[in-house]
Parts: sequence; C-alpha cells; structure tokens
Amino acid sequence: MLSSEQCFRILTHTDQINRDITLRIHLLANLDSRSWDEFFLKIGESGDSIQTLIHIFENIRIRELHQLLLQNPMLYTYLRILIELDEGENTPERIEKKKEMLSLLDEIHKWELFSKEMKNNFNLEEESQLTPNIRNPNRISCLLHESAKIIDNDHRNDVFIYLKVNGVILDEWEFEVLKHASANYSQNGSFF
Repeated sequence: MLSSEQCFRILTHTDQINRDITLRIHLLANLDSRSWDEFFLKIGESGDSIQTLIHIFENIRIRELHQLLLQNPMLYTYLRILIELDEGENTPERIEKKKEMLSLLDEIHKWELFSKEMKNNFNLEEESQLTPNIRNPNRISCLLHESAKIIDNDHRNDVFIYLKVNGVILDEWEFEVLKHASANYSQNGSFF
C-alpha cells in the first residue's frame, strides 16, 4: 500500500496518471487531510479546475462511488467540498449526475451523523478494551436495528465497513457478527 505522500507525488508529478481514472481515484482515496490541502494548492497552480476532479467522480458508476466513499470518509468529506465549490457548466446531464452524487453524499452524511451519535452515547475507547462478551449490548442492538432499515445486503455491508472505519464497529469480530445477524434478519426476520 502506498503512503499518502507517495500518492500525492504520483498524482502531482505524473502526467500519465490522468489517463487512468480508476488509478487516480484510488490514489485520491489514499490522501490524508494534509495531502488533500496540498493537492488543492497544486490544482490551483497547475490551472486544473475543480470541475476536472468532479468529472472524474462523475464517470464512476454510482454503486462503485458509494462503496468508495463509505470505505474512505476523508474522500467523502473532500468530494462534498468539491461539489459545493463546483461552478462548472450546468448541462442537463451534469445536473442529473450532480443530483445523484448529492443524494449519495446525503445518505453517507446520515451515517456520519449516526456515527457521531454512537460515539456520544457510548464510550467506544473503553469498550474496545473489553472482550466482546462484556461490551455494551445496547450498542450492538442499536447497530443491528439501524442496519435492519437497509434492504440491500451489499449496501448494508458497505455501511458496516463505514462504521468500522469510523470506529463505531470496534473489531473484525463485531463486524462479522453484525454482518451475519443482519443477513439472518433479511432472510428470517430475526437477528439470531
């Protein structure tokens, strides 16, 4: 895996990277906040525009973009900023794509707020030190009941990844238990 600094160097010093949109997106997804700030400065210096970056994300299928943003909260944050700063031309196609992206960002924002609420209501740092059998069952219950609102199993698993990356799901054990319990709920109407 490349470090944030290595990704930044590749993005800003290699012209060929512009030809491979998928690679560029994965490099962007690996930038930390400091590298993003430097990247925005570089964009301004090079004459590239925010529309160039937005255009990259517009060309990703919405399902793939959804997965990518749920797996990388930093990328989600910066894409939201990019869309707010977008002053590009408003063709009917771009307006429709922007609506799709904003809808996706709003949905992820819902999970961001849920994560913050869970962090406020439960001492996750303390719980992470406990063995799974003595952690607060109310937290797991909240996660299960909120996930039950998501119909699509793949989508639910993507949300679990987001919650794990954000520290709400504490470890792989919880992640697997939640995945299996919610899949069971989808099939049988009962978590266990």
